[in-house]
Amino acid sequence: MSDVGIYTNDLRLFYHITKKFKSENFEFNALDDFRCINPSTKVLITTQSDLDLFDPDIPDYIDVIIVLPSYSLDEIMLRTCQHLKNIPTARELTISLDPGTVRTGLAIFLDGMYIYSAEFTSLDRVRSFIQEIFGIYPNPSKMIKIGNGYSQLTKRFLKALIVRQVADVNVHYSLVNERFTSNSSRCKKIGVKSVHEQAAILIGRRKGKIVTGF
Repeated sequence: MSDVGIYTNDLRLFYHITKKFKSENFEFNALDDFRCINPSTKVLITTQSDLDLFDPDIPDYIDVIIVLPSYSLDEIMLRTCQHLKNIPTARELTISLDPGTVRTGLAIFLDGMYIYSAEFTSLDRVRSFIQEIFGIYPNPSKMIKIGNGYSQLTKRFLKALIVRQVADVNVHYSLVNERFTSNSSRCKKIGVKSVHEQAAILIGRRKGKIVTGF
C-alpha cells in the first residue's frame, strides 16, 4: 500500500501528476474521493479548490500538499519526497553529482537526508534542474558535491556550474573521492534506477574538499 494519495477534480492536473509519478516508478494511490484515503497514507496531494469544494475530514497525521499553480511537476515530486521524510522546513540543501561523459547521476539531500535522485544525459539539463531546485528551495544553505574521479571531467562540470550557471553567491562546492561508488549490485538495495544515481547518493554522503578557487 502506497504512502501517497492523489486526489483532484482537475483532470488535466491529475493526468500530469500521475504520469510524472509513473515515469519515475513512484508508487501512489489515485483516489476517486477524499473518503477513499487509506489508513496507511502519509502524504495527500490535492488543490485548494478541492479542499474548498469538498471540505474533507483529513486525519491530522496526514501531511497535505496543496498544489499551487506555480508548481512544476518536479516541484510536486520533490515536495512529496520531502514530506515523506518528515522534513517540514529544510535548513541545508546538498546536491551531489556523479559526472559522466554520457550519463550523470544527481542526488538531493535536505538536512543531510537523501530524498531524491535522477539521471541525466545532458549537462544543460543538469544545470537547468539545479537552477529549478534552487528556485524550489531558496532559503537553505546550499552545497554542490561533485565526484572527483576524472579531473578533466570534474573541471568541465565546475566550469559549467560556477562560471556559466549558478548565480547564487551562497553556493559552496566540494570535490569528493568517488572511488567504489558505482556498483550495480547495490542499486536494488537502495531503490534507485541506475549505478549513476547510486554513485551520486554515495557521493552526497561522503565528506569532500571545499573548492576555494577555480
